[in-house]
Amino acid sequence: MERLKFSPNQDIISKTLTTGVTIEAKIELPTTIMASDTANHEAKHVVAAGEIEEASIVPRGNALGITRPKVLTAAAAAAPAADGHDGYGWDKRITVTYLGVNWESALSMGRQALAGKTRLVGLIAAQLDRKGTIYQTDVDKAKQKFEDENNGMYYAFVRIISSDGKIRLIQKKTYQHELKINKKELPINTTGESNKKQSNISYYSNINNQAKIIPFKP
Repeated sequence: MERLKFSPNQDIISKTLTTGVTIEAKIELPTTIMASDTANHEAKHVVAAGEIEEASIVPRGNALGITRPKVLTAAAAAAPAADGHDGYGWDKRITVTYLGVNWESALSMGRQALAGKTRLVGLIAAQLDRKGTIYQTDVDKAKQKFEDENNGMYYAFVRIISSDGKIRLIQKKTYQHELKINKKELPINTTGESNKKQSNISYYSNINNQAKIIPFKP
């Protein structure tokens, strides 16, 4: 088995073996998420709540967005305000009047619930911006992606070039910032252009049922 290590910000890796085989890979690293303020607000309710019935940024009455947690807690109600969001009048009213929790205490609980989860908030906010309304299944997918990223698990689009220039394209998943290529994936069958000098090949992926072309530029 061949192992290729990469740093958290490294998206291109390569290694030439003693047999003359070259392994090149493009890592699909996390990208910066730009989400709307309303989506971020509701996403913080969602993260602090843990489990929800639904969350939406589709306006309803005077509300720009809503989150319906399975269990209403002070931390979930106060989380957006705890992280600097405006528009928390209703959240504060629920916390103090309905739950009977001191607002300052609730803000502290909200900060604790969001600690270390900025990326998860972004992933859920992106879903809200894309779908408008999300459910627990969507939250679970975001949580899994968040966990995968924390474990250095990303999709890698790999090009294996034999010593005579034959190319094989495969898709792998990394773990703890390491790409593993099994011996059975080496020697290769010809599945691409057989010209070793060709250095700008488009890699085709079909991740999450969404087809896309990934330009590979060593």
